[in-house]
Amino acid sequence: PAPAPAPSELKQRRGSRVHPEEAATAGGGEPERDAAEDWRKRWRHLKLQIWTVFENPQSSRFAFALSVVLLALILVSCVAFCLQTITVFYAGDQAVWEGIELVCIAAFTMEYLLRLLASPHRPSFCVAPLNIIDLVAIAPFYIERIAKSISSNQDVSGLAVFRVIRLARVFRLFKLGRYSDGLKTFANTMARST
Repeated sequence: PAPAPAPSELKQRRGSRVHPEEAATAGGGEPERDAAEDWRKRWRHLKLQIWTVFENPQSSRFAFALSVVLLALILVSCVAFCLQTITVFYAGDQAVWEGIELVCIAAFTMEYLLRLLASPHRPSFCVAPLNIIDLVAIAPFYIERIAKSISSNQDVSGLAVFRVIRLARVFRLFKLGRYSDGLKTFANTMARST
């Protein structure tokens, strides 16, 4: 096929009028515009890939492995939270629990932010129940850290409200539904039966 005429050739053929679609498809377009459009196409493709990996564990081996890792982290986080309430474990060294919490929170935060960034429609993403649960489950960690950094003394015992907010970490159990088709089916069945 013959190459598309340059916009200047189109102007010469038809006078000064050139249809915008012809100018856009004509060869010799603006390099900045082509580069920007190329970047946008690659970004849209990357967003779709990220969204697919997080939302459809069956889409690839990597997506499945990632969902298994996230599922394991949810379980580890919940078990650690429960074990931490037992006096024998609570009275001991808290560094282990804090390390587990830090790793889990870092992974959950990264997952939430990547999913938010890759979301096709951010307002719908922000009001979806499972995404609200994700946010409520990770927010207490950051609220507690901010309160400790603002407080002049490191004793935050007067801030009991933050300990209550930490109970929201139990909501991570609801995230299990995102990774299990059986739990999704069960939830849909229960929702339709009422």
